[in-house]
Amino acid sequence: MIEIFLCFTLLLGSVCSADDEKVRYDGYKVYKLFVPDVTKYELVKNMQDDEGYHFWVPPKINDTATVMIKPAKIQEFMQIANTSKLELELMMDDLQKLIDEENPRDDLRGTFNWFSYHRLDIVNGGTSPNPCSETYPGDKPFSETETRTMSEYIGSIQDKIFAYIAFHSYSQLLLIPYGHTNKRIENYNDLLQIGNYSINALAKRYGTKYRVGNIVDVIYVASGGSMDWVRGTYKTPVTFTYELRDRGRYAFMLPANQIIPTAEETLDSLVAMFQQAAKLGYGSSTGL
Repeated sequence: MIEIFLCFTLLLGSVCSADDEKVRYDGYKVYKLFVPDVTKYELVKNMQDDEGYHFWVPPKINDTATVMIKPAKIQEFMQIANTSKLELELMMDDLQKLIDEENPRDDLRGTFNWFSYHRLDIVNGGTSPNPCSETYPGDKPFSETETRTMSEYIGSIQDKIFAYIAFHSYSQLLLIPYGHTNKRIENYNDLLQIGNYSINALAKRYGTKYRVGNIVDVIYVASGGSMDWVRGTYKTPVTFTYELRDRGRYAFMLPANQIIPTAEETLDSLVAMFQQAAKLGYGSSTGL
């Protein structure tokens, strides 16, 4: 029987116990801004070092960035934008209001509602040197219990698996290693073929369009992902990372009514992925 290891990597805004004070985002705004040249790139890039600005999509020249801004920084941001003539689009006027409108259910004894989001405490109780940043890599590899435990488990079964699939959001991408370089890995062409077959299958149900390619080529430099570690350490041949819906309209606040459609189309693509991988010899007794 083909053994496949699927790693579901959930990007969470915060993880807290039931007794902890919940994080709220009252008055936080989310903007999309266009970065046309080096001057404006440096201007926007400097904001990344300020804890008042949280970039959902980091700046790139001749592309758009997406940033969440604390209420205390909004006036400053608007002054910078007006002075520098930054092109802005307000995506979310009050992030907490959008969260509240999703109406999470606290009582799950009756049924589990797949059309609402559920807090982790209800369900189951590039890098930055800044320890407060979501891209902080820790003071050493596998410094945290969660990543260390996962790495030990993967190491214990690495000779039984040929595939590792991670799931992130957002951008509608199917990513191929590595995140620190766009140098082609040994079986890149095979993975590109498998990836294209997969995203074509994904698009059939709802018309959702994905792109496939090396991380650096299709999104940005992003070091330290679990997919890269598995590929680099164990040479696992079939390695992909999904960046699920959407492309930025709702970003990390994807409406709850898209949960099931996202799952359905993703499963369609996974079936196609392993069908195509099998045709190329992966997972078979004669393949990799």
